[in-house]
Amino acid sequence: MQKKGLDLAVVQKAVAEEIMNIDGIALTVTSIELLNNTLPNTYLYNAALRNFNAKRSGDILILFEPHCFANDMDGGATMASNHGGPWRYDTFVPVIFAGSNLKAKQVFTPIRPNDIAPTLAAVVNAKAPSGSSGQILLEVVNTFK
Repeated sequence: MQKKGLDLAVVQKAVAEEIMNIDGIALTVTSIELLNNTLPNTYLYNAALRNFNAKRSGDILILFEPHCFANDMDGGATMASNHGGPWRYDTFVPVIFAGSNLKAKQVFTPIRPNDIAPTLAAVVNAKAPSGSSGQILLEVVNTFK
């Protein structure tokens, strides 16, 4: 690229636009757009920002349509399932809290893994771990009362 005097941002954008022509692609975003945060405030662009790491991410982030990823298997394009995408089915992980005083209850509140430690601490009436950043899941704690 340097020998040809090509601008990285222009090349990234051209490649990203070409990738969007592939069936099964929901969104492509360049690393320069992510670094500069010049993106619209939408669900997919925000998911792209959350997945971006300037030190490890590539030049173009590709988000596939739900239940898809593109793959070339022995010369034939294949569409199959994918993990790690922004879709709810990819990010939903069931969590079970159990104990002798816990009443059975299904809760469909989105939680993060870092919510578990402060919740367990609240259940046993202890201080949350040092550096804990999660929220106490009141749906769990309140069932012990």
